[in-house]
Amino acid sequence: MYQKFLKGLICFIIIIKLVGCKPPESNYSNTTGWKYNDPNEGNFKVNFEKNLNVPPGLVFIEGGMIKLGADQEDVRNDWNSTSRRVTINSFYIDKTEVRNIDYREYLYYLTRLFEKVNPKIIEDAQPDQLVWRNSLSYNEPYVEAYFETPAFNNYPVVGVTWKQATEYCKWRTNRVNEKVLISKGYIIKPLNKKGQDTTSLNPENSFDTKSYLLGKYQAPDIMVKGKKVKQKVASINDGVLFPEYRLPTEAEWEYAANGVLKDYKPQAKKDKNLTSSNELITKRKLSVFGNNSINYRDAYRNYIANFKQSSGNYKGIIGDNSDNYIYPAPVNAYTPNAFGIYNMLGNVNEWVSDIYRPLSFLDVADLNPFRGNEYKEVDYSDTSKLRDEKGYIKMKLQTNDEISKRTNYNKAVEADKNDGDAASGSSYSYGVSSLINNKSRVFKGGSWDDREYWLNPGRRRFLDEEKSSSTVGFRCAMSFYGTIATQPR
Repeated sequence: MYQKFLKGLICFIIIIKLVGCKPPESNYSNTTGWKYNDPNEGNFKVNFEKNLNVPPGLVFIEGGMIKLGADQEDVRNDWNSTSRRVTINSFYIDKTEVRNIDYREYLYYLTRLFEKVNPKIIEDAQPDQLVWRNSLSYNEPYVEAYFETPAFNNYPVVGVTWKQATEYCKWRTNRVNEKVLISKGYIIKPLNKKGQDTTSLNPENSFDTKSYLLGKYQAPDIMVKGKKVKQKVASINDGVLFPEYRLPTEAEWEYAANGVLKDYKPQAKKDKNLTSSNELITKRKLSVFGNNSINYRDAYRNYIANFKQSSGNYKGIIGDNSDNYIYPAPVNAYTPNAFGIYNMLGNVNEWVSDIYRPLSFLDVADLNPFRGNEYKEVDYSDTSKLRDEKGYIKMKLQTNDEISKRTNYNKAVEADKNDGDAASGSSYSYGVSSLINNKSRVFKGGSWDDREYWLNPGRRRFLDEEKSSSTVGFRCAMSFYGTIATQPR
């Protein structure tokens, strides 16, 4: 019997080989039988490497369902964070807030690149250190020292506008991807006689991910044993480049801030109130620090977040339940949440990418909700100058003619979607009788100068995208390609 089974198995394997049937991600096409990556068989290029490594500085957040909005009583009567259940796809987010030393590295790169040709780019990127001033408070030491001195290297950068934070994310994308290409041998940088790399000092050919993919950046050829060697070129199909760093959406940020949900263990099946683990979202804890009441202290009654505890009380009395910091704390101070993220609540508020509207949670979609989409395309109006003054590919909004035949969207700028029109039944008179307009960006999390009320992940406020504060910083996020439910390697 065993011999018959063995013969049958051998025959089955032989038949599979004869008909060319291959398992998924083999060297052969399942649908045509032709071989991938073979010049003699069409040379259709396929790369099976999937870049699942966690990008520098980020942590992986497994997607799922969450109830956005605040569960506490709305004592301010804002009515701008009504609870709503949504689903978020998996994504990455910074483990800590962007630090002073990180932002200084960014300025250093801009200085090397643009100091002689366009110093205004450097000037526009500078954080506003005067945000520390207060008419009736002495904060001059922070004005002079907070951003520049080594003592504050590991503290969150503040005084950065939403626009500046967005530009930082673009720069970080390019620096990380250039490093990846170098480490994988796609780019070999030529060095001068002193062993220094000077190629990045040319603004017209500085590395930009989109420019690279469009063939508008080419690493200089190098000389090996007297012969010029052309650099390899990667494409998006190679799976080696990371997606862009960006600000997290408001929904992503709130999902990550509620990291305690990750640790919940389903109750026994005998609990008739819980039909499935999906229902647990309706029973989420009020405090993300693991308590069913608002309480920002650990088992030893030590504060585990940096915030203003009461009027005139920024850190408590010496040795008595103090949160240890009057101003911002180091980015890795206190205990991280269940996702391993530090200071999502307290320390400094954080910019998110969304445009602010009071009723956003009622208006936006229930899958990856976001308000602020702008649909752009490459600007080919002048093919001789596809890159702008910063080295980025020039982009333009799609035209009405291009969008007219679409059924899934009908405008290039969707900030006002269902906002004050007949479909929404609501009107805010934004930019006329209120401060709300299309430059109003959401920030969240509470800060060293905020009361406990603002440390709830559902709380939301807004500020003009061109303004900054001593209480607002940011962290970066990145989309995850795929919808897997488990953490990548």
